[in-house]
Amino acid sequence: MGPTIEAVSDGFRVVSVAGGIPVILLEAKVATAIESCCNSTLGKIYLIEESTDLSVQAPKEGSLVGTGGEIARLYSTRNAPERFLRVSEEIP
Repeated sequence: MGPTIEAVSDGFRVVSVAGGIPVILLEAKVATAIESCCNSTLGKIYLIEESTDLSVQAPKEGSLVGTGGEIARLYSTRNAPERFLRVSEEIP
């Protein structure tokens, strides 16, 4: 009997093979962008920072005025090192 898919979640597939031994397969997907989303408060100013090591943050985009809705930005990852984004409130 061939493998069967038992569950699919966040890019992982749990597969049951003959004999009932579970095997976890990673479905590789190439990402060419990273998205930053957060809720905002009307009138507050926000800053998006980036880091490659989580210890030093550098400004990526600032002076984003909160509308009371979602702030969403999409940044290309082509030819860029792995990085992490953080959204914080700018203090005037």
